[in-house]
Amino acid sequence: MRFYTIPTSENSLSFDFDQLEDYQYKQVFLMQDSDTLATAGINDFVWVGTTRKRATFDFEFDKDAEYYFLVEVSDPGTPNTRYTYRMPEYQHVFESYFNFEVIAELDRTIDFDFSPSRDFLFISNFSGNEFKIHRLDLASKSLNTYFTDNEINGSLIRASSDEEFLYKEGSLRKMNITTKESTLIASSSNGIGQVSRVIENTVIVNNRFPNIYNHQAIDLTSGEAVSLGNFSRFVQEDNFDRHIIDGFEINPADLELVSLQTGDDGEQLAYYDQNGFTFLVKTDTERPFEDRVPYYSLIVKKDGVKVYETTEALKGYPFLFKKFNVEDNKFVFHKTFGSDTDYKIEGFYEVDLTSGAEQLIHVDVHPFTFLVFDFEDKGMYGKRGNQFMSITKK
Repeated sequence: MRFYTIPTSENSLSFDFDQLEDYQYKQVFLMQDSDTLATAGINDFVWVGTTRKRATFDFEFDKDAEYYFLVEVSDPGTPNTRYTYRMPEYQHVFESYFNFEVIAELDRTIDFDFSPSRDFLFISNFSGNEFKIHRLDLASKSLNTYFTDNEINGSLIRASSDEEFLYKEGSLRKMNITTKESTLIASSSNGIGQVSRVIENTVIVNNRFPNIYNHQAIDLTSGEAVSLGNFSRFVQEDNFDRHIIDGFEINPADLELVSLQTGDDGEQLAYYDQNGFTFLVKTDTERPFEDRVPYYSLIVKKDGVKVYETTEALKGYPFLFKKFNVEDNKFVFHKTFGSDTDYKIEGFYEVDLTSGAEQLIHVDVHPFTFLVFDFEDKGMYGKRGNQFMSITKK
């Protein structure tokens, strides 16, 4: 019997059970020793188009006490016969470390980018069969709309300053939201492909000529374009603080290619922070269940030396922040799980690289992926679905 563990407060806990083919769920008993402390019915609950069976307990849990649960089911063929399944020993855990404030919500968000100053967020959305371009002031949390009625193709947005952004109309162009003047940045007979974020007023463009892996660096001040040659991969479009192509970092100052640490066999590069830490993920060779993709190990290296790897018991599906750095030898990431036969709690986890300890600091269970950007003294922001949020520590 597999389930999702969803603590929603210090005194509330839900379980979502996978469907059973041959049995019907009836109820769940909260037990301590031989005493029944509470009973919860099991009802249908729709989760992103999938029907689960949910049981919810509202109970004053003692975080230091041990409990267990008995799940009662019946066989439709013999409805008067009941069976019970004993779940593992349980200690209630609920952590709440962050505050989340929705600062913008737009229907069908297409692309977005933070200005280099991190003071503004440019957003494109496609609503009512038209592109619209907006700018969110992250200090005042005010949202202004600058282009509507498909004036701008919003399929790609790259903020180049607080007042300007790049977009694609076949070629790559720069728009000033105050003057409404558009400037040509790059064109290619084969079309513009991937476009990096703007870092130190430089953007890396995959211009697909003379082949699809050709890249050039463009200085947005002078307009000078310098060929970087061909690579076996495209520039990373979702890296917000470094220009990275195929295991190389492009130094914006002199366009020098700096070789970055790569992973060993089976390890996939996930992130490079600015303090020299390399983050990798490695897929387990075994599946937790036959119908489930394997869990992943999160690995951290410094100067080629492994300084952290997820323990077997804590493996899940890690999601690193889109922008962050290791500070005081610690970092935070988001982790999800599939249904399991043990208690796995989704949310934000903090890793201490000194001790190797990993602990839950904030419960966060949601069907949509959470993209998080930690700009340190400029604030912490997140995107989930069509919502943009400000994230603060309690």
